[in-house]
Amino acid sequence: MPDVSPILALPYILPAQAQKHVTHNEALRLLDLLVQPVVADRSLTTPPPDPAPGARHIVAAGGLGAWAGQDGTIAQWQGSGWAFVVPQAGWQVHVLAEQADVVFHAGVWQAAAERPLTVQRLGVSASPDATNRLAVSAAASLFSHAGAGHQMKINKTAAADTASLLFQSGWSGRAEMGLAGSDDFTVKVSPDGSLFLEALRAEAATGRVIAAHGMQVQGAISGTAVTQGPTDSTAGRLLKAGDFGLGGAQAPVLTDLTQAIAPGLYSFAENSATGSPGTGSFDCALLVCGAGVAGAGEAFVALRRSASVTSQRLWIGARMAATGAIAWTELRHAGNLLGAVSQSGGLPTGAVIERGSNANGSYVRFADGTQICRHAPTVTNIDVLSGGIYMSDTLGWTFPAVFSGAPVVSGTASVDRGWVARGASAASSTSATLRACRSVSATAVITLHVMAVGQWF
Repeated sequence: MPDVSPILALPYILPAQAQKHVTHNEALRLLDLLVQPVVADRSLTTPPPDPAPGARHIVAAGGLGAWAGQDGTIAQWQGSGWAFVVPQAGWQVHVLAEQADVVFHAGVWQAAAERPLTVQRLGVSASPDATNRLAVSAAASLFSHAGAGHQMKINKTAAADTASLLFQSGWSGRAEMGLAGSDDFTVKVSPDGSLFLEALRAEAATGRVIAAHGMQVQGAISGTAVTQGPTDSTAGRLLKAGDFGLGGAQAPVLTDLTQAIAPGLYSFAENSATGSPGTGSFDCALLVCGAGVAGAGEAFVALRRSASVTSQRLWIGARMAATGAIAWTELRHAGNLLGAVSQSGGLPTGAVIERGSNANGSYVRFADGTQICRHAPTVTNIDVLSGGIYMSDTLGWTFPAVFSGAPVVSGTASVDRGWVARGASAASSTSATLRACRSVSATAVITLHVMAVGQWF
C-alpha cells in the first residue's frame, strides 16, 4: 500500500504508526490548502515581506530567494516557512488580484482570456443558428487595435463564391459590398432585396472603377484626374470649365503664335503677338484645330474683336508642322466687302470692291485688278465733215482713277444715229481723247456716255 493518496498526495496513516497525529495534521494542511483554492496573486517572484498565516501565492516565473526553483507552484506560508504544492493539469485556482480563475495547463497557469476559445456557435444577446453561427444583438460592435492596425478578413473558397457585407432593412437586403460572384470588388444596391443593381465595380485585374449606371458628383473634382492648367493637354484628364478657352470668361492669352499650341480657344494682341495676321490695335480671338488625317500641322481661325463691323477682320491660317509661321488668308464679309482695294505681290490685301467718283467721272475697282471708269461729258454740235462723216471737236477725258496700262475705251452718244470714236491720240493709263460722230450733222449739246475698262494693277 502506498504512503500517499494518488491525486492530492495526502499522507496515509500507516498500521502501527507512531505519532499518527503528525500524518493526520499534514493531510489536513494540504486539504486546507487545496480545497476551494484561492491565491493572492501570481505575479510575484519573491515572497512578500510579512505574509499572513496561510497566505497563498502562485510563484511567478523566475522565483528568487525562498521561492527559487518553485516556478508555477502554489506557495503557502506556514508561519515559519513556505510549503509548496506542485499543481497537476486541470487544477483551477482563483486569483484575487485579478478577480479571475486560472487553470493549470501545459505547465502554465492560464486565465480564461489567455486560453484559446473554440465554439461551434456563439450568441451575444442573440440566438445563433446553423447559418449565422455568430449572432450579436447590440447597439454597436467594436473591433479595435492591439497597439497598431486592425484588419477584418472575410474569406471565400473560389472566385465564383461570395465574400461580402450585406446591409439589410427589416431583414431585407438593401446594399452589398465585397467580392460577389467574382474577384472584382463591387458595391450593389437593391430597392426590394431581390433585384440588386451594381453601382460601382473595381476590376481586380486593372484597378479600373466602373459606374455602370452613371455617376452624379455634387462637389468639384480636383487632383490629377482633371486638367492642371488652362493649356494642360494630358490625355485622359477631365477638362475644367475655362481651360482652352471653353466656358470661361477669359481665354488663355498667347504672345507667340509660332509656338506649339494645343487645340482650343485663345486670345492674342493683334499688333504685338509674334506671327499675328494683322497689325491693328485690337484684341483677337483664336481657334486652333488639331492635326489632320496626315497627323501633322494645325489649322487656325482668328477674329478681330471690334464693335465696328467695318473694323472686324476674319483670317484663316494653317501650317504643316507643330511650330513655325502660319500662312494666313483674310476672309471678306459684309463689313469690309466694300472699301479701298489694295494688293501685295499680286494678292489682294484690301476690300473686294472699291467705288469712287470725282469731277472726271466714277470708277469701280475689283480685288482681281479690274477697273472700270465711267463719265458723261458733253460736246456741242456734230458738224465737222470729214470723209463723209460729221464729227464733233476732240474731247479730252482724264480718267477718275489711274490704270496700270492703257484701257479699252468705248461709249455712246445721246443723239439718234450717233456714236463715239477715238480722238486724235490713243488712250494712256491716265486719259483718252474722244469725238462724237454721226452720218448727218447735228447742232445741239450732246451727252456722251463713255467707259474705260482695264487693270489697276
